[in-house]
Amino acid sequence: MAVPRRGFEVEPVIARAIAGEPLAQLAASARVPMWMRKLHPLAFDMPLTKLPDSFEFRRQIANHLPAKRRRAALWLQVIAFAGHWGHEDLAIWCARHFEHPQMKRLISQLPRLAVWAWYSRRPDTWAGRIMRTRWTPDMSCANARDALDAWMADVESHAFLSAEARRDVWARSATVDDFAFEPVDTAEDLVAAASALKNCSRSYAGNIACDRSRIWLVKKRGEPVAMLSLSSDSIVRLGEVSGPRNSAVPPEVALAVARWFRTYHTPRLMPRPCRSSPQGAWQALWKPYWLAKRRIPDWLPLKTPRSPRNWLMPAGSRRRIRGRWRPPA
Repeated sequence: MAVPRRGFEVEPVIARAIAGEPLAQLAASARVPMWMRKLHPLAFDMPLTKLPDSFEFRRQIANHLPAKRRRAALWLQVIAFAGHWGHEDLAIWCARHFEHPQMKRLISQLPRLAVWAWYSRRPDTWAGRIMRTRWTPDMSCANARDALDAWMADVESHAFLSAEARRDVWARSATVDDFAFEPVDTAEDLVAAASALKNCSRSYAGNIACDRSRIWLVKKRGEPVAMLSLSSDSIVRLGEVSGPRNSAVPPEVALAVARWFRTYHTPRLMPRPCRSSPQGAWQALWKPYWLAKRRIPDWLPLKTPRSPRNWLMPAGSRRRIRGRWRPPA
């Protein structure tokens, strides 16, 4: 009541309190869950947002209240954010693992965690279908961190590239010295190639979409052995060539790559690469989430961010976890 929420009138509730109305009815009128009465006063250092308050949530949250008073405010903010932008099960999971050493990093990526957990229950969506590991309530912090990182890497590819193959791959498929050269021209191909070679090729998705790069896979007897990039400023050039886990390739692979590029690439002037990122795939990924939450948050904007590193990572989540850190609105 001392710090009322925007648009909430406190006078009627205060009048009911003075009149001696029962606490449960006052809490319902003030839209404050009864399970919060056990929290330390230090937890309430900012206006309250909407908090989960179902019957099952009330039964479980009482077992995971913060043990340290100085962290009660952060605990409440994390629960509120996870419950609103994810779901109640995620809020319980965050409360249960709040003091885990690896939870600090997950809290700093709270928007990503909330969206990932939400899409884990929506396999009918595009972002849900590309998910290799889904969030579950019994998942450990370490497994959640690894699965979240993998999903964000796949999302990066699909946010820039469509399922349709690109017509212009800047060279021709061929076999040179028993090495087959095949273009990586769809999001699915890029994710599969990155998984097979365990490298960072997913980061090329934006450059491929904007015609700054093309990726080719080098195979021997049907198995991927290397990956190469073609880059473009005014003409097409041979870029990085790497093996599994970004390792150096053997001399025979390097020689085959040089011969292939010299023989099957036709020199030509290239159009200037675009500077803006494509919007269609980005909006198709997140539209179900925006509609379900009935809001487009500032940390998941309508326009594709320029840098993939900033996806679902607002400025507020980069502040120190201790002190007066605030989850984004």
